[in-house]
Amino acid sequence: MAADALEDNGLRAHAVAAFEAALRRSEEHIHNFSPTICHGLAGLLAICEVFARTTDSVQARASLPVLTERLLAHCSEGLTFGVQNFENPGQYIDDPDFLCGAAGVAAVLWTVSARVPTRRWQRALLIA
Repeated sequence: MAADALEDNGLRAHAVAAFEAALRRSEEHIHNFSPTICHGLAGLLAICEVFARTTDSVQARASLPVLTERLLAHCSEGLTFGVQNFENPGQYIDDPDFLCGAAGVAAVLWTVSARVPTRRWQRALLIA
């Protein structure tokens, strides 16, 4: 967003390189991520969607279906809100809220699975 506002292609290149490095590092730890937005898989997927849509990052576009499938693997009809947060191994929390719960996961999955005319919810995270 800063690169767009400043019309700075060098800044954009640095942002893309940094995000692609974060994607590579996350691959080895992805199974330890909580599925939620806050410090979790849904948050990484939300940012990845923005990079895939607004930059020329091939890695971001290629990571979208992989991250989406990993997030969906945490979802189940048998759970109270469809997904559970976990902050510590073995400690699962049914949480309906946005950052650490099902509402945020639903918003991210909706955004990556449909042509969403507006992504205003992403402004709350300062990523759109």
